Amino acid sequence: MYKKTVINKPQHLIFLVTTIAITLFKVNMIVAMLFAAIIGVFIYSNPTKNINGKKLFSIAAPLAFAPLLLSLFMFFIKVGSFIYGGGLVVIPFIENEVVNKLGWLTQTEFLAGIALGQLTPGPVVITACVGISGILGSILTLI
Repeated sequence: MYKKTVINKPQHLIFLVTTIAITLFKVNMIVAMLFAAIIGVFIYSNPTKNINGKKLFSIAAPLAFAPLLLSLFMFFIKVGSFIYGGGLVVIPFIENEVVNKLGWLTQTEFLAGIALGQLTPGPVVITACVGISGILGSILTLI
């Protein structure tokens, strides 16, 4: 798998530095992976991509102006990073956070979103998030 995915010098360097950090310096694996991802974004992204003659700086710019969307984005980064399994596995975690801790939805709204998600062929979790901040919020959970 290494030969198929790590194909150029920057990727080899990121792999080597991450491996050394984890094995020799006992850096937490999640921290090392996040560091490697950030370095990869800086190496491979073009922050001033031209689309229809307009310069776009990233998806992060709109998030800075919408605190709820930023909170939603960060919440699903946490869910996606630390919870493993299918959509139904993360429902109790999401329910505890969204209903009990953050208060974004009531218990009834959350259960209605889950029920709606069960009726549709799409992911359960994304459908439940329509109630939090609409379609844009649900799109951000896909990232």
